[in-house]
Order: sequence, then C-alpha cells, then structure tokens
Amino acid sequence: MLFVTALYLPETDEPHRSLEAYLDHGRFLVAAGVPLRVHTSPDLAEALRKSWEGLPTDHVELRTDVLAEPYWQLSVRLPRQRNESKDTAFFLSVQLSKLKLCALAADSSDYVAWVDYGVFHVIKDVAATQKNLRSVAHRLPENGNTRLVSPTAWAQGEYELWHVPCWRHLGGFLMGPGDAFVKAYDKQLKLVVAGLPILTWEINYWAMMDGEFDGYPADHDDSLIANALTMLSLCADGSRTPPNSLHVQLDEPGFSVPNGQEEMDGGLPDASSAAVFDALVV
Repeated sequence: MLFVTALYLPETDEPHRSLEAYLDHGRFLVAAGVPLRVHTSPDLAEALRKSWEGLPTDHVELRTDVLAEPYWQLSVRLPRQRNESKDTAFFLSVQLSKLKLCALAADSSDYVAWVDYGVFHVIKDVAATQKNLRSVAHRLPENGNTRLVSPTAWAQGEYELWHVPCWRHLGGFLMGPGDAFVKAYDKQLKLVVAGLPILTWEINYWAMMDGEFDGYPADHDDSLIANALTMLSLCADGSRTPPNSLHVQLDEPGFSVPNGQEEMDGGLPDASSAAVFDALVV
C-alpha cells in the first residue's frame, strides 16, 4: 500500500495558497506515518525536507523526477465559471496529474491512494484523521476491491462539465488497485486530448468517466477519509458490495441503486492516447 501526493507551484504567478501554508498542512500528512511518496519540483525539495524536521521520515519517498502534466504549456481555453486567481492552466494541470502519479506508483505497489498534500486544511480532528489514514493503509489491501473508490458529494445527473466545477467526485482523496489507476489515467488522458483546447478540472473529467469509480458520501472535511473506512468495512465483511455507479447524498446512511448512466467514451482518438498527447507537447 502506497499513498501518493504532490506539491507543485507555479514559477511565475503567485499560488492561491502560500508555500508556508502547504508546508504546515503537509507536516500533518507526513506525521501520519503511512507509506508516502511525495512528488515535487527540484526547487521545492529542500523546503519540503526542512519542513519535516523533527518528524520520522523513513516512510517518506521524495521524488523530483516527474513533473506536473504539461497542459499549461498549450494554448488552452479555461472554464468560464472559475476563480481566476486559483483556477489557472497550471493549477488545472497539477490537478490532472493525480491519476498519472498514482498510475506510476502501480509499478511499486498493488494498492495506491491519492491524498492531497494540503488535505489537512479541511480537517478538524487531525489525530483521528491520521489514525484513519493508517487504518486505510491496512484495510485497502485486505478489501479486494478491483475499482477506484472516491469520496462523492453530488448524485449523478446532467451537469455542465466544461465550464462549471462538478463535485460528483471531491478529488482530495482516491484509493484503489494500481492497475485501476493505470486504466483510469489512460481514459482521462483521452478525454483531455479530445476536449482540447478547453481544459477543465480533473473532477469534471472524472464525472465524464464515472463508471471507473465506486463512491462513498463525503464532503470537504473529516468525512473525506473517515467515510472511506466505512466504505471499506462494508465491502470487507461481505455485507455490501459496492455498485458500479452510485447515487450519493450526504445525508444518506448508505448507498442507493445505480441509475445505469452510460459512460462518456465516444468521440475519442483512435490513436494511442500517449502518442496523441506527445504530438501536442514539444
């Protein structure tokens, strides 16, 4: 079991959150003690190491050899309804790197979880969430789920997926088998390429490929991790099998019957997605 995270900041513009804030929140993640791979750019590596002073770090792997997705280098059109200071082409490219980095981790671990490096900025009970992360590290490999498991806020429906953020998937946490991340990243890559020059949020592409995920109800708070344990417990004891796609409401005690919405997988390039993308980026 390997947790994957990343910290990439723009070289020219000011980030929407300060480096110091990211580093402060990231200490809580490192202190959780779970096997953790942290991707960053070479210029941030020393700042990260310094921020971890006083913490055990034998469980942490810091890598600077993989950069964020380079969509921001293209001439892209950004969503109309966005926070202009936050939702830049670089920011969206970083968010779209999540599946890529987890797919790479599949070479090192059968089970992988993505967790935002700054996830603790939405957490109230730090100690409980750190404990929950450690529990996920033990339970996910025992669970036997073959698909990605995602915290989910909105029910399935018809949403404007190019210009308005869709909180069907929350994006801050995601777990599953490594090979499921490989499959999902390939599908996301095809969707991004097919949709260019428009570039939108990673959670919107995930809504387009909703059939790749099982979901559990959560919000941008402690439930992001805590409810993941409930999902794993339901599956592990055999009392509940996660359906292919879920209607999820935050006030629901459980999961309802899937509505059979078809995946959006038409109109994609016939060529290899990697080859298509390589042709776009010089």
